[in-house]
Amino acid sequence: MIVLEMEKVSFSFSELSKLVETNDAQITQLNTYVDTLSAIFILSFGSTSLKFSDIVATFQRYEYQVKYYFGEELYENELRKQL
Repeated sequence: MIVLEMEKVSFSFSELSKLVETNDAQITQLNTYVDTLSAIFILSFGSTSLKFSDIVATFQRYEYQVKYYFGEELYENELRKQL
């Protein structure tokens, strides 16, 4: 799961999908919420990839505000095996 914050006028599903697909993944679930007090658009989505750090890095490169992400990373599993 990845959670992004942005202005509502900045949201484009096609751009979001394109950025996820550049990491060989697809969006599996998308939820949106508008905070009425701050007018911030919050969206959370799931992906077919478990390598969320690659997707997060892509969003950060394009100056998206990544609020939160959660996923089981392959390289973390490999590090655990080596310890």
